[in-house]
Amino acid sequence: MDWINQLNEAINYIEENLTGEISYDTISQIVGCSVYNFQRMFSYIADKPLSEYIRNRRLTLAAFDILNSTDRIIDISFKYGYESQDSFSRAFRSFHGVLPSVVRNETVQLKSCPKLSFQITIKGENHMNYQIVQFPAFKVVGITNRVNTLEAFKIVPQIWENAWKDGTMNSFIELFKKSDYRPAGFLGMCAGGKWGNSEEIDVQFKVIGGLSRINSNSPYSKENPIRIIDGINYLRQFQNGCCGQTCLAMLAGISVDEVIKIMKSTKWQASISKVIETLDYFGFLHKKPIYTKGRRVNLPKCCIINVRGKNKSHLMVCYEGKYYDSSSGILQEYEFENMISYIEIST
Repeated sequence: MDWINQLNEAINYIEENLTGEISYDTISQIVGCSVYNFQRMFSYIADKPLSEYIRNRRLTLAAFDILNSTDRIIDISFKYGYESQDSFSRAFRSFHGVLPSVVRNETVQLKSCPKLSFQITIKGENHMNYQIVQFPAFKVVGITNRVNTLEAFKIVPQIWENAWKDGTMNSFIELFKKSDYRPAGFLGMCAGGKWGNSEEIDVQFKVIGGLSRINSNSPYSKENPIRIIDGINYLRQFQNGCCGQTCLAMLAGISVDEVIKIMKSTKWQASISKVIETLDYFGFLHKKPIYTKGRRVNLPKCCIINVRGKNKSHLMVCYEGKYYDSSSGILQEYEFENMISYIEIST
């Protein structure tokens, strides 16, 4: 399990450099994938962002230093990368709940963030529910690269990254847009050899069309949508992870259960591509996502906005300047710096 070893090597590198500079590029080289992909993978596995883990580890060790040494607090601040004692004190109190000066004068309870260690646990006692769905023939389009199997863990992530940088992936997306058909997703495939037993294999990146389209049998169309959006009736999601389905229910004027049946997506499964497919199913005219990256923008009359949540992104409806958040209620304003993108919907 080379990738498990690589993850643990990355953790060891972080641990060895908590009092110095931690290079994300070096971490990327250790694990054999892009910084972006590693950060996403780490957040998913560890249930916290990489930057938060590093900060919490430093604050944990800083507390040990305060308790077990006579070093000045300002020196400990500099040791763990803080530019001033004030910024260190604020971070320390945010994590531990007390100021660092209190730790030396009183008996207090401190928090600890232990060093992570990745391992695989295989369990087979639980049954897995599955569904087999038969689809008609569909087409795929993609590119092929010949890769040496011994270097695959290093080269394949680079191929993915380069395909996005050089516009290859965007070309695939545009190709499907021209035929009014959005890709359901990108798929990496290995062919032309047995993994571990062949010197070389073909790595193929393909855009799947037709595999999971929602609107193939829709009773609605752009000329005959499910309804004309002239108002929003607020709905609250019945469980966490159903914000996308609830947004679509508010727009379509139907129940969340009905949307879930149409999307065939339960909690945490309403990706942006699935949301777009469902908008197409309902016959709603819409534009492609606009990425705001935290900038303040003038939002259209009606749109679905994608914002940063605590651990995952979160979707809500914006209609006539009000924000219909399925978790928090109807909001009069929202912080633009938390916004990732929005999809404009015609009314």
